[in-house]
Amino acid sequence: MNKKFVKLYESTLSRYTRGGFLAGDVVVFKKDAFNDPWFRGLGVNTQEKIKEMAASGLTLRVSNIKSILPAVMGAGNTDYTTSNVELDITSEIAPGKYMGFVTIPARLVEPVDSYPNLPKVPEVFKKDDPSRRVNIKPKKLKDEAEEIPFISPHSQTRMSDLGDKKLSPGDRELKNANVKIPSSPVKDAKDPASYTYKYLPRK
Repeated sequence: MNKKFVKLYESTLSRYTRGGFLAGDVVVFKKDAFNDPWFRGLGVNTQEKIKEMAASGLTLRVSNIKSILPAVMGAGNTDYTTSNVELDITSEIAPGKYMGFVTIPARLVEPVDSYPNLPKVPEVFKKDDPSRRVNIKPKKLKDEAEEIPFISPHSQTRMSDLGDKKLSPGDRELKNANVKIPSSPVKDAKDPASYTYKYLPRK
């Protein structure tokens, strides 16, 4: 019987044989990236796309590593390794959600090492000082009796319609006092002692 095997590769062993990059790496564009002859030879639409990704402030990740030599099985394949590679980079608009894939030479970017921590949260996702964004003008709280009926929490929870189509206070507050509940024994009831006497153990 033919056996099937799944080939597993430790990508950490091939980082420095693939231009120093791994799929999932966070990268940033170098300062002189847009002066590279490869970039100047691109079409205007591709140039604008790359510049848009660089200026977006989003985290840029490597989604794939492409060798100039023929290769199969994706970014983890260790066959035909070379340091002259191209990268597919993408913008991370949310954790695990990517948008806008572009292929560039690896020499245009450099990896950002944040190990053992996660990458920094982009500034575009951070809100400004909340004290400058508050547009609610505070006002003095009215007495519960002055609040509009059916809106005041006091009217909703402590008052009810007792049948006269009006809100009236109900019995919903503890008075911290014992209340004697009127009661009377059941007529013709037998003495409980005579009942329990039959099944309780005798000494």
